[in-house]
Amino acid sequence: MNNLSILKKLGVMVLMGCWLIAGFATPPVLAAAPAEPKKTIVVVEFAVRGDDLDPQAGAIIADSITSAIASLGYFTLKDRIALSAIARIAQNNQLGSIGPLDAETAVQLGKLYGMHGIVTGTVSRLGDRVRVSARLIDTRTGAILRSGEIEDRDIDAVQIKLDKLVMAITTTPVSPAQSGHALTVKTKPPTALVKLLNVNQPYQAGIRLPAGVYEIEVSHPGYVTRKASVKFAENDVNLLINLEKALYALTVEVDPPESRIRLFNLLNVQKPYQPGIKLEAGVYHLEIACPGYRTHYSTMTITDADVSLVLKLEPQPASPAAPGGSPPAQTLQAKPAVPPPVQKTLPRVNRAAAVDQRTSKPAPKRTSGNRANWPNQRETKGGTFRQGWRKFREDFKRAFW
Repeated sequence: MNNLSILKKLGVMVLMGCWLIAGFATPPVLAAAPAEPKKTIVVVEFAVRGDDLDPQAGAIIADSITSAIASLGYFTLKDRIALSAIARIAQNNQLGSIGPLDAETAVQLGKLYGMHGIVTGTVSRLGDRVRVSARLIDTRTGAILRSGEIEDRDIDAVQIKLDKLVMAITTTPVSPAQSGHALTVKTKPPTALVKLLNVNQPYQAGIRLPAGVYEIEVSHPGYVTRKASVKFAENDVNLLINLEKALYALTVEVDPPESRIRLFNLLNVQKPYQPGIKLEAGVYHLEIACPGYRTHYSTMTITDADVSLVLKLEPQPASPAAPGGSPPAQTLQAKPAVPPPVQKTLPRVNRAAAVDQRTSKPAPKRTSGNRANWPNQRETKGGTFRQGWRKFREDFKRAFW
């Protein structure tokens, strides 16, 4: 019995402990916050533009849009307002470009019926298609909050698409900063242009996109355009794309073909030329030379295409390599011979002549008495010895007699 009572007491204590623990662990129930009241809007009968459309098409479209908005549960709806009632309220206000309501009339309706917004629009025919345009107007400011339009072949086909139009004018679009993942593309060169090929919006650094696969194109003048695919799953994506410089072919045809072609860039660095050489975009200098022709100098610019040049060198004047002529014969002219200077020999005054002058006797005229003329005398009979002896004897007589 004692053991049984002890067990009962222990069971009661365990139950009380569990109850206390459960009481402390369970947070107190908070009172539910009051739900934000729904906005009250009204759909105005749509204006019909086009003689071939049913005059009741505006009322039919307005009723269909009212039912579609009510099924969403976002707003509190009032009964559709006819255009005739709008005309009485607007009085002299003309219908504006936003439909059957201008900003002033929308504000008056909001004050009169206690509404936050008005849905209005038009039904019109554009060629062989029917277009429905709708707008949600803020009755406090008269500003258009959202708008949308649909079109199809007839009214029946348009009514099938009204749900899409209702979502466009009643759903607040989610900004890119609130959803999706960020895409950042860094390029080299940094000024390259980045395009999103399968998205109808321009690229900007950090653009946020929904999950999916996107095609990117990176281009820059003078570089090879690159395309890449980007797949978004759960994280942001950063890309680094390096563009390679584009190479363009250069071909130079020269007459005569054996001419030497030298190619330099702006830094005066020579590049070995060969037909069809691949070069980067830029400015280059050409020097074309050939023996017998004038050297040609020119500057060319390669931008975004291959370049072909055809040049003809001009021959130099009186050049042996001038086309159509034979090299002129070279004539060597000898200089005229200069005769050696004539040495003048002064005649000697012989002593016989001097004696004759002192004695006032004329000297006999002899042709062989002058020794200076001896070598030029003709040889006489008797030989050279006799002639010399005779001359000696005559000179001796003149000198002493």
